[in-house]
Amino acid sequence: MRNKIHLALATILLLLGACAGQPTSPPAVTPAVPTAPATATPAPSPIDTPPPATTAPTPTPEPAPGLPLPPDPHLRGAWLQASSLESQEAVDRAIDRLARGRFNAAFVNAVVYGEAYYSSDLLPPAEAVTAGFDPLAYFVEQAHRQGIAVHVWVVAGSMDGMDGGPAEVLTANPDWVLPDPDGNPSTWLDYSQPGVADFIAGIVSEVATRYPVDGVHLDYIRYPDWGWNRAEPANQARVEALNRVVSQTYRQLHQARPAARLSAAVFYNQGVADEVLQDWSTWLVKGTIDFVVPMAYVGEYETDWLEDIVTTWQADYPPEVQPRLVPGLAAAAFNFDIPEDDGVPKSAAAIQAELDLLSRYGYRRVVLFDLGLMSDPVLDDLAGSRFFNP
Repeated sequence: MRNKIHLALATILLLLGACAGQPTSPPAVTPAVPTAPATATPAPSPIDTPPPATTAPTPTPEPAPGLPLPPDPHLRGAWLQASSLESQEAVDRAIDRLARGRFNAAFVNAVVYGEAYYSSDLLPPAEAVTAGFDPLAYFVEQAHRQGIAVHVWVVAGSMDGMDGGPAEVLTANPDWVLPDPDGNPSTWLDYSQPGVADFIAGIVSEVATRYPVDGVHLDYIRYPDWGWNRAEPANQARVEALNRVVSQTYRQLHQARPAARLSAAVFYNQGVADEVLQDWSTWLVKGTIDFVVPMAYVGEYETDWLEDIVTTWQADYPPEVQPRLVPGLAAAAFNFDIPEDDGVPKSAAAIQAELDLLSRYGYRRVVLFDLGLMSDPVLDDLAGSRFFNP
């Protein structure tokens, strides 16, 4: 999984190198160069309203069916690699570390390399999992005992197998394969092909039907970084095909488990996302996704860059959308010039500086990539921080 992440990172860096940038995702690591800082739009002051006449508590109304569900107002999440699901011991250790850091949400990778780390009728079982063990069932049970929400991280569009070749789903459905720019088969799904939307939405629905999960989190829900020009009519058709996949997935998730949230790891601003035909702004504004996690992965103490990113969010999206924009931060500094770079873990102070900046701009939610990059002392520091003790 780690190798797959950094190959994607290296490719997006090459595309954006002329702008002095950085790229791509966890399995989505994505920084690229931020645009010139937009003028910060201060968050509006809350409007005080008179209390209800009755002294009885007023329950919070549930959103009407079909409306986006905002995330937990103090979501403190961490991405977890699929290795956290390989055995009961691995799950126990992951849950202990989440609790140690006072995380209240786990974004755990249960679909990757075209394999399932859960009981599935749509995907082959992951070979790394202990025989006879349902890791997702055990993970959800143990996480919920600790008050930790579970969002199942699904690698959606990229279907390369463990050996680097196509995953089983592509060999079984060759018409689903997206051709590369030279016309050769890739290891990506073509979202415009009949059956692909049903396949992705079916995985999400299957997970939500079989397990009491709190959400499903899509990754690689984009096209490969091949230098697409979104303005071309053929590419706009690809954008619309992907938008339909997200919309169908959203509907089927909420039919299967109405209270579950659909989220996605996305490139950190729409300008960069356009180069992989990922129209996440439309998903967010039109309400075909509950929340997005833009991957604002900066180097250690690069808070100026992070501030550029954050002020752009505030300039680009109205106040009513802001609660559904959850910053994704990196717990390590990556060298995107090195394809296989595993990153240098950031100090607790550097991570805290990024959290402090988010707080100054009114962001009270975060997802950190990833749990395995944080040492126990860093977890202890997070557990004692203001951000993690709202």
